[in-house]
Amino acid sequence: MSERIERFEVEGRPHVSIRALTGDIRVVEGASGSLVVRLRGHDRDLERYLVEEQGGTVTVEPDRSQRGRTGTVGVLVEIGAPAFLQIRTSSGNMNVEAPLAELAIDTAAGHMRIGDVSDGVRVKTASGDLRLGTVGGRLGVATAAGDIQVAAVGGHVDVKSASGDLYVGRASGDVTAKSAAGDVRVATFEGGNLEVKTLSGDVSVGVVAGRRYRVSFSSLSGDIHTDFPVSEERGGGAPARLTVRSMSGDIRIEPARA
Repeated sequence: MSERIERFEVEGRPHVSIRALTGDIRVVEGASGSLVVRLRGHDRDLERYLVEEQGGTVTVEPDRSQRGRTGTVGVLVEIGAPAFLQIRTSSGNMNVEAPLAELAIDTAAGHMRIGDVSDGVRVKTASGDLRLGTVGGRLGVATAAGDIQVAAVGGHVDVKSASGDLYVGRASGDVTAKSAAGDVRVATFEGGNLEVKTLSGDVSVGVVAGRRYRVSFSSLSGDIHTDFPVSEERGGGAPARLTVRSMSGDIRIEPARA
């Protein structure tokens, strides 16, 4: 196995676009004002990758002008400031340890472990678990199979899942979640509108004491339980909305977790 190293000087927030066929991707903190790309693999595979800066964006991708099959290449990026990061890959795990400004992922298969992102996150995946730290903006996820776990989201949470559990520690904005099979849990909901639809799976929502809620719950096969009375009284501003629909699964509304 060999290593190929490319170094760039950057000003402000780096813009990085990674397109990999197969191989793990890792992003770590580096020196201020610099961006370093390290590729690991066989020499013939490393030569098939382009690593260049164009229009303020550092791009890592296979050279489409070369014929032949490209083998597995591991990508390590060292960034000196929170970056706008875009990743598209066929398969491979991702580990982003450096703080980011914005993130977009499109992958067929692979587990993703991401730290904090100050703005928005968009993820489209066919298979693989997703672990996220704090997301300052909007979170949009579409997945066929895999669990999703995020510590906190400041903007709108919009998740569509065919199979896999969803856990959100704190949702400061609205939440929209649709799941065919999997549990949905929001430990602390602080937004104005929550709408969850699931065919098979339990739903639990932690609500803040003292707020007013307009609720609509239904489950064809499952129990509906609240840990405190839910009522709508006049005064105190417009109520938040809680809408939960389940074909088969329990619905539980409980006090928010601190």
